[in-house]
Amino acid sequence: AGKFYSVSVTLTDDVSIPGDKTLNVPPGAVLTVPERVTLINKGTINNQGTINNQGIIQNSGSITGKPVTGTLKITSVKTTLTAGSETNGQIVAKAAVTGIAGTVNYSIEGFPKLPAGLGINDTTGEITVTDASKLVPAATVGVTVKARGGTYGEATAKVEITVVDDNGDKDDDKDGDNGNDDEDDNDDNKDDGNNGSDDNGNNYDPVKPINPNFAGDADNNGCDTGTGKFGALIPPLAVIVCVKRRIRGRINKL
Repeated sequence: AGKFYSVSVTLTDDVSIPGDKTLNVPPGAVLTVPERVTLINKGTINNQGTINNQGIIQNSGSITGKPVTGTLKITSVKTTLTAGSETNGQIVAKAAVTGIAGTVNYSIEGFPKLPAGLGINDTTGEITVTDASKLVPAATVGVTVKARGGTYGEATAKVEITVVDDNGDKDDDKDGDNGNDDEDDNDDNKDDGNNGSDDNGNNYDPVKPINPNFAGDADNNGCDTGTGKFGALIPPLAVIVCVKRRIRGRINKL
């Protein structure tokens, strides 16, 4: 049986492992099969380290231990999508793997997942729009695509996908309030600059103190809800007090 005693070995020529031989790659060792180089295995490869396959592995024997690491390349087709403008079946990106054998299965590895409305074809490696109605503006996400061979080998690669609105914004929360409308035109507590006065100029500000002595001219009898002490009362009560004082003032004039 052959065994690596070096931490890293890169093949420079084609290599064949006979049917009665075993190649052991120990933990910590790295075997690299570069482009345009072929590793022919008719025996056994026991991989406890790392095998990086960028070339070709022809396997008619067995490969045990850890999967061979292949190369996965992702071609971006249209990775910035506009909510409300895309169509079902539209290709977002394509994944293609080399260096692994058998039937290849593609999937999204770990988190984050694909944005809502997108999916990956586990056979072809294409990421497509599966339901355009579910696309909503969101921050850019970087997803990891994984390819795994049915016989041996796996590979991963990342692709960034962004969904924007028709103005090119990533988030539909334009005022930064997480979707809450904090500008209520019907808010009765909103200060419109007139200190609580209504359109007729009547001051109903409950926090303004009034003249404690009810100082005022003969016409209003000191009844100024904006400057008199009853201004501290709720507006309806302040009005009632003012009306009573005006009636009393008129009686006193008789």
